[in-house]
Amino acid sequence: MEIQTDKGTICLARELFWDIPESNISATVAQSPEWVVPRVLEYGTLEEIRAIIELYGASKAIEIVKSVQLKPMARSMAYLFLDVDLPKLEERPLFYK
Repeated sequence: MEIQTDKGTICLARELFWDIPESNISATVAQSPEWVVPRVLEYGTLEEIRAIIELYGASKAIEIVKSVQLKPMARSMAYLFLDVDLPKLEERPLFYK
């Protein structure tokens, strides 16, 4: 789906925003980068990740990924796209005893 922003139009999959009404997606993208960046890093395509970094800027995206706990795939994408080496998460057992 195409989303209008201050910097132009970006294409992001509707599925990235499965929990948001379609009428609120543009506002969410504009007002909540701290929510959008991790979501796109975790579930977006390479093109969508590039679009989000271009929209918010690399420095803002780096600031966001350093302040949230990312899933392993998103951590890898942050390293590849933003050259951010995040500290490793503590190892957790799959099942607690």
